[in-house]
Amino acid sequence: MKVVLDSNVLLVAIGRRSKYRPIWEAFINGKYQLVICEEIIHEYEEILKQHAAPGAAEIIMEIFIESPDIIFKRIS
Repeated sequence: MKVVLDSNVLLVAIGRRSKYRPIWEAFINGKYQLVICEEIIHEYEEILKQHAAPGAAEIIMEIFIESPDIIFKRIS
């Protein structure tokens, strides 16, 4: 399954005690592919830097770089 996550959904899903944590865990466990473009990745990074724990944005971006379940689409 291919999914586009809203940045606010990503933000709440990464919390260890969040009731939305299964969304993040499903991605980590390869249950779906995350479709992103340059604009989305910049929005994710901006939202995470503003609202997540210090260093979380960098960790999430590294996970995205390493994940085989990321589909990067160029938008022309």
